[in-house]
Amino acid sequence: MATNLLISDIEPDLVAALAERAAQHGRSAEEEHREILRLALQRQGRPDAQVLLARARELRAMLSPQVFFAREIDAAKRAGRK
Repeated sequence: MATNLLISDIEPDLVAALAERAAQHGRSAEEEHREILRLALQRQGRPDAQVLLARARELRAMLSPQVFFAREIDAAKRAGRK
């Protein structure tokens, strides 16, 4: 059974950060709050594979598609060792 949760006296900068995070994830503020709570409570036990997969897909979608060739990877590794 769903129930309501009310949290009072939230700092304005925290409210703004939550709204920004919700927008980044394409969710409503309320859905973002629920997801944050779900994730925080799931961390107490074994992580849910579906949640991890969804997060990995979100992160991958934020990256620009780019193809690297072996010679470019090798050159970057050599440059990092100097």
